[in-house]
Amino acid sequence: SYGNQRPLANDEVVVADENYIRESILYPKEKVVAGYPPVMPSYKGQLTDDDIYCLVEFLKTVSNFNNAKEETSTTVSEDADVANDAGTEDEGN
Repeated sequence: SYGNQRPLANDEVVVADENYIRESILYPKEKVVAGYPPVMPSYKGQLTDDDIYCLVEFLKTVSNFNNAKEETSTTVSEDADVANDAGTEDEGN
């Protein structure tokens, strides 16, 4: 999923970010994920830049990585609100 590390067949490790996804769509045999055969066709010339952008944005929405970041952000925000409320109550006493 988006944002996670991917071990490649050549023993490199990459982050599945916008650039990696774009490169994988256009040049799929350049960075093959370990354990998978290099069978994905290239979509170079078949998809517009806007098409690829939309695919990347979609992958972000279904990614566990992004959902975990949002949940953490919400939890931190809620914790800050609780701390602020507690500080306000103390001032009233």
